[in-house]
Amino acid sequence: MPSASDADEDTDSPSRRRLLASLSAAGTAALAGCSGPFGSSADSGTGSESQSNAACRTDITRRGDGGLLEGATVMLDDEDAVLRFTLSESALDEEAVGWVDVDGDHEVPVVEDRREYWLRLGQRPIHDRLTLTSMSGRPASPVDHLVLEFNCFAEG
Repeated sequence: MPSASDADEDTDSPSRRRLLASLSAAGTAALAGCSGPFGSSADSGTGSESQSNAACRTDITRRGDGGLLEGATVMLDDEDAVLRFTLSESALDEEAVGWVDVDGDHEVPVVEDRREYWLRLGQRPIHDRLTLTSMSGRPASPVDHLVLEFNCFAEG
């Protein structure tokens, strides 16, 4: 004959299973918002590419023809918005790029063996339009560019 404690275990087990299943589903859903494509479109011109997660939305609204700036997005690191951009390895081999200019406010030096760069933009909420221009030589001449718009919202 089952004891009272056995009955308690039987009633607890389904709710534990439901709780674990719910947590697993919630964790998967939360991670799905963070793992989209990262500016991977080969399209150039004026088409729009979008990426968003719960806190930030990024749209690439314009691209140059150089093929060097592979993609860009804005995401959160704690409470700060951070710009992440990548450069095409094959285009880097062809071009003598010295730096990427971000809206005339920041010059990010390009290092020969690095393709991914990060730039802290500030605390959220923050919303802006940025132009990234890869530059070569002195006097400087543009190699490629892209324009992105982003919104990083306050917690809500």
